[in-house]
Amino acid sequence: MAERFSGNTFLPGPGEMRTAIREFDWARTPAGPVAAWSNSLRNTVNLVVNSRHPMFLWWGPHLVQFYNDAYRPSLGQDRHPAALGASGREFWSEIWPIIGPQVEAVMERGESTWHEDHLVPILRNGRLEEVYWTYGYSPVWDDDGRIGGTLVVVQEQTARVLAGRRVLTLRNLAASASVNRTQAQAWITGVEVLASNPHDVPWALGYAIDPETSTARLVAQSHADVAGRGSPDEAFEIEAGSVLRRVVETGEAELLSDLREFAGDVVVAPWPEAVGTAWLVPIRRARSGVPYGILVVGLSPRLPFNEDYRNFLATAVASWSAAAARKLR
Repeated sequence: MAERFSGNTFLPGPGEMRTAIREFDWARTPAGPVAAWSNSLRNTVNLVVNSRHPMFLWWGPHLVQFYNDAYRPSLGQDRHPAALGASGREFWSEIWPIIGPQVEAVMERGESTWHEDHLVPILRNGRLEEVYWTYGYSPVWDDDGRIGGTLVVVQEQTARVLAGRRVLTLRNLAASASVNRTQAQAWITGVEVLASNPHDVPWALGYAIDPETSTARLVAQSHADVAGRGSPDEAFEIEAGSVLRRVVETGEAELLSDLREFAGDVVVAPWPEAVGTAWLVPIRRARSGVPYGILVVGLSPRLPFNEDYRNFLATAVASWSAAAARKLR
């Protein structure tokens, strides 16, 4: 049975992590039973739990883990509550080559560290995810004057970093519209600009669609090894029931996980994982529901395809398609 904190002055009140720490069986961890905790550990856990800023604590040579409600969302859906009470080296094995030396500097030499917008990819939500952090590691001194743990004050910056680079891509896309003299140039330039941001667009393919003949023609590709279907010199029939036909007929974007028709298992820097999904987006003229093109965008293997990701691609396609459509006049 888990040992609870005694009294009503230590971690009182509601809260997910406050309750979780009170009810956790610390006696089965290297931290030992709560009754044997030093004043320093008690006070630091109290500091962490009562802070509204994301905070994390590694304690002792086994780096037993504590964290607060503000840090909890950064673990995603699949790493909480397993992180509580776990050993830091074992729990963060995927990033230990990055953070291990930093923690060692604190625990062995008492050196504080500071890192801004630092890429530290972690396993969460079923993948090794591209995550950026601003964080500091500081020593926590135990009652005997020795270094007892490492206090982490952290703020995830992923949304801000991604938003910044996506805004730059959109600006470059808008700027490219002024130098394109033909629709063919608009297709090629648009695909190249999108793929110049390989973190968000590992590869891209552009297809011109003839709805009257139900044919498509590959008119732009970002990488030679992403061959796509067809060629610039030869149109091909869009088969009934195919994903291209569905996008043409419905006018709706579609997520595709079987990429054999377009790219296969293509690996594009900076990540070593193959791109596993693509987003097919119809390109329309203004006030016309019939697509005259389809953009096939490979999606990052290290990012969830969430609302921000979709909005970025939708804005990019809207900006670029308007420029391409003007070349038809």
